[in-house]
Amino acid sequence: MAVIFDIDSHFGACYIQFKGGEPVESFERVKYLRKQILHETQEKFAESIDISRSNLGGIETGKVNLVERVAKAICRAYKVNY
Repeated sequence: MAVIFDIDSHFGACYIQFKGGEPVESFERVKYLRKQILHETQEKFAESIDISRSNLGGIETGKVNLVERVAKAICRAYKVNY
């Protein structure tokens, strides 16, 4: 899966786009952002968006749905568009 990561310096926003025709699930984007872009542990990332580490683990594996509150918290905390 090819990935494009752009930073818009004017607005201070980050954009993650996946290319290749495969649908990308929200849990895959969360895990990619945390591990590949931010290089954060689950513990630190979860704390920054006010959820438990186990809840984040569930989100990253697709076992727990990514709810709007958590998605918005990620966007606010890391200035990303989802």
